[in-house]
Amino acid sequence: MAITYPLTPPSPFRISKLSLSGLSVTSRNVSPFTLQTQQYNWPGQGWFGSVECPPMVRADAEAVIGFLLAAQRGTFYFQDYANTSPRGYVTGTLTVSSATANTSTREISGASGTFAVGDLP
Repeated sequence: MAITYPLTPPSPFRISKLSLSGLSVTSRNVSPFTLQTQQYNWPGQGWFGSVECPPMVRADAEAVIGFLLAAQRGTFYFQDYANTSPRGYVTGTLTVSSATANTSTREISGASGTFAVGDLP
């Protein structure tokens, strides 16, 4: 069976607990003489998470385990079921300028309106 990315979670994939944390790669240097701090903000960013599933029958569990194992090697679709709609009002088709941009901000085009804090494009 060929695996095609991005993956779609299997239909028995239910979540009882979800924890997500964002991570930005930074380093810090403190001078031993002046105690002044220099911080370096590197372009690496990512999401890390933990998922707990309720008890399920073996066939459903094997489908979920297969999905999770395949997801380690590529991308997958994931929906935030606790926040199904944005807080801001944006219309149009969003285009992100680059997935490898070397800054901590991303340029988004092709849409009009305003994002609110907590909205994820």
